Amino acid sequence: MAIIQQLLFLFALSAAGYVFSKKAREIYANIMLGKPENRTDQPQKRLNNMLLLAFGQKKMFRNMIPAVLHFFVYIGFLLINIEVLEIVLDGIFGTHRLFAPYLGGICSVAINFLEFLAVRIVVVCYILVRANILKYHVWHMPICGFRHAMPTAFYG
Repeated sequence: MAIIQQLLFLFALSAAGYVFSKKAREIYANIMLGKPENRTDQPQKRLNNMLLLAFGQKKMFRNMIPAVLHFFVYIGFLLINIEVLEIVLDGIFGTHRLFAPYLGGICSVAINFLEFLAVRIVVVCYILVRANILKYHVWHMPICGFRHAMPTAFYG
């Protein structure tokens, strides 16, 4: 019975991989429609700029609160990717918690941290839905001539 589950998982994984590769080729073909540009000048400057903007999020560090929150989101994404890799490998090999023996006690800490982040994301989504979709009246009431504590970016 376990081999059937593994084969079904491999079939589903292969189908998802096929759909992903098809969409990736479509996106690549669309990108290649653009005009070629010489980007070989200043390779060191381009690399530094890419690392700072893409990975470092240069604008985040003007204010430390968004930077710290962004760091937690980044760590959450790393942990989620490791967890997804473990889920895929568990499905292929028919095991449970494949990385647990290698990670030791940090595995349960990482899973608990993921659950903590997931609960926070659900709470924030709930708040944003109430504020922006349901137009809950408290979020849109002027207080002393100013709108409530929500950032102005949430008001269209």
